[in-house]
Amino acid sequence: MDGIDPRDLPLGHDEACAADLHAVADGRMLGRQDRSWLARAVAGAIRPSRDRPLWDLAHAIAALGVDGTGLIDLALDPSLASAAVLQDRLGDIAAADSRGLVLTAPRPWRCSWTGLARCLSLAEFILTADALDGFTEISERIGPGITVAEAPDLARALAARMAAYRRTHMPAAPIERSFHAIREYLRNAVKREGFVDDDILTFWQNGVAQDVMFTTVVEHFITYERVLAEMGTLSAIGRADSLEDMDNWEDRLEAASLPLVDAISLQDAMELLDAVEDGPKVLTGAEQEALAAVLNLDPFHRARPLTALRARVFGRIQAGIANRLRRGTGGADLADRIPALEADYSAAAEATETLVAHLRRCLTIALALRTGAEGGALAEQGMRELRRMRRAGFDMPHERLAEAMAHMDEALAATAQALEEHRQAIARLHRAEPLDSRVARDRAAFSQTFAAIYRDHIRQEMAR
Repeated sequence: MDGIDPRDLPLGHDEACAADLHAVADGRMLGRQDRSWLARAVAGAIRPSRDRPLWDLAHAIAALGVDGTGLIDLALDPSLASAAVLQDRLGDIAAADSRGLVLTAPRPWRCSWTGLARCLSLAEFILTADALDGFTEISERIGPGITVAEAPDLARALAARMAAYRRTHMPAAPIERSFHAIREYLRNAVKREGFVDDDILTFWQNGVAQDVMFTTVVEHFITYERVLAEMGTLSAIGRADSLEDMDNWEDRLEAASLPLVDAISLQDAMELLDAVEDGPKVLTGAEQEALAAVLNLDPFHRARPLTALRARVFGRIQAGIANRLRRGTGGADLADRIPALEADYSAAAEATETLVAHLRRCLTIALALRTGAEGGALAEQGMRELRRMRRAGFDMPHERLAEAMAHMDEALAATAQALEEHRQAIARLHRAEPLDSRVARDRAAFSQTFAAIYRDHIRQEMAR
């Protein structure tokens, strides 16, 4: 394992924070995506609520019915770092089904097995960070166990501990700082409620001295829009000095963002497709990254397709620049990357259409395997698609393949629908103005901003 990626570490973190994160990630042998999630959860960079992971952890403790000692046993057991092992170990408890843990009262809550594995990694961090400082406190706080009704109180206690940790080890507080910056920008520069795609671009361009990623700015605007939708008007937000000044803001935002118990969230869907072991190779690594690049922008992937395209296309270019600076070598020189000549919205749109078509084929195959001859013409089409499929695992016996596909067909449907919404949004954007003309104009704007952000690095590189 290669540790926590420096890009995932929170702004202003100290060496103790990095060491705490590395200890959990290495001890549990977490993969790249899980390491990134843990770092973001600790940093408070999870949207739409930075404390959503703590909310899930508290409800998972209630659903599992464990006491303080039981949580320690689960959290410190590195063998429970995978979804498959957790499902095998805990799949028979009352609050479990094939997809994970589920609660129906007092309000719906669900956590996938992959999500539970991540919650336990966060629990280990909370218990062991700062030389086991939270070990006794958290164990005693849970005591003989908590009820579902007590879970929100435990979530708030965990949130208070994490807030104290962030104040000590990452005083930059990036999420809170971005809230103030966006609010002031909209209130003073834009002077209207809400924002448009170019407002996001301009906000990023105005902050070039901070060397911030465009995709990070987009994520903060997504969070801000959720707050705006839940809290009412910009003027109401403008009167608050911080998010914490808004009465019960985290619970209110959670209530607006939590999915219905019978609905699968896009995050859960992506986790399911990524976590199926010994199943067919539905998505390649590159396809998983491409899908995540779109769906992590929810709801901008359908509501603000231009910003989504900008984040996908130019965000990838900026990520390449950041990787070059981090490693010091590899790929084209900075001066060659800055013009962003490879930026292509039409190619991104075509890639989306290709991935949508592939997910639909997989869904048709899943339907054929589920229904057999009773599925009619669509099932026949699915069997033809299965015979043409050349990916690993699709040649296993039909009974085994049907069982594997049954675990992921709902996730396939959810991701295919979301990706189709993105495809349709891009098509509407293209009808309003051809994508090639849009990307040409954006290429000029982004390359100019890249040049301003990385001017000193380019000079140093050219001087060598």
